[in-house]
Amino acid sequence: MPLHYTRVMFIRHKQKEILSINFSEVTYDEFLVEIKKARDIISQQPPQSIRILTNLKQLRVNKEMIKTFKEYIELNKPFVLACALFGVSEQTKVLFQTVIALAHRDIQIFDTEEQAKDWLAEQKEAPPQP
Repeated sequence: MPLHYTRVMFIRHKQKEILSINFSEVTYDEFLVEIKKARDIISQQPPQSIRILTNLKQLRVNKEMIKTFKEYIELNKPFVLACALFGVSEQTKVLFQTVIALAHRDIQIFDTEEQAKDWLAEQKEAPPQP
């Protein structure tokens, strides 16, 4: 992996800016570092403005990660226009669906990155607030 590699970065897809967050194969300590980076970026965005793409491929989930993820999605709710996950194993899909429901969030889970990016790009911006 190159030295300049980052797991949290903005990408463009179909002329839309998307915050890409890559949690694939991270350790618990790496997960905590990356989720803080993501939270810091998200909290600086205007309300209901950011599209988030989250890669969960081969993430070894533990109880603390789930708790932290739930807190993270609750805290970033005001800033998010749309959020999509991909790479969720069949074993953990139900777990993530439950966390999403408990956090009262509308987060979509997709099989592939391309499906998730396409869906995010299709989401319409929120109308400007007076």
